Amino acid sequence: MLSVNKKIWLIVLMSFFLVSSVSAALTFEQSKDINIKIVCINAGFCTAAAQCNASIFSPSEVVLLDGVEATPSSSLAFHNITLNSTQTSQLGTYRVGGFCKDGSVTQLIDFDFDVTANGEPFQEFPTAFIIIILGIVFIILGLFNEKFRLFKHMGSIVLMVMGVITLFPGYSFINWTTLTGKVMGFSLIALGFYFLIEDSFSRDEQDQRFTQEESGNDFE
Repeated sequence: MLSVNKKIWLIVLMSFFLVSSVSAALTFEQSKDINIKIVCINAGFCTAAAQCNASIFSPSEVVLLDGVEATPSSSLAFHNITLNSTQTSQLGTYRVGGFCKDGSVTQLIDFDFDVTANGEPFQEFPTAFIIIILGIVFIILGLFNEKFRLFKHMGSIVLMVMGVITLFPGYSFINWTTLTGKVMGFSLIALGFYFLIEDSFSRDEQDQRFTQEESGNDFE
């Protein structure tokens, strides 16, 4: 049978994976040109006379495109709207609104899409957080048990690496372009660096080394 401690760890790990839900929204990468396709309203087919007009709003509700007429595809299966890399520099959820009209048929356009740091679908609890927590656990093990000091160094390196990744390229809605990303990234780098060199400034470590040196001199 599993011990109580092992059961607790198993529950914690399972909860991480359960919380790390992935958004099913249309997703694009930050600061990249993107093409948004609007499927034609007549069962996926439009006549050459069909017209689609749409507006796109940034996560902060800034109007990026105002009533722009979408370009029909050669197959007439969809209409296309393009945003350039400057218009997709903000992380978050963008909103598309407008209408398509084909003869007597009219349909409203109303949908969202996400722009994330790495182009991967948005996660409420990014996988990177699990790695960061694992690094912190390693550091705690090393701090409270001398036998696991190597784990502390490993955890410190993990935090520093994840700090860099948090800043660039980032993940979900977090990277160097957001305040959260800057605070997290630089804090992780600073914490990792501190615990990596913390032994050098420890008074106990210095006393222990001094004692060892004195003992060595006594034998000479």
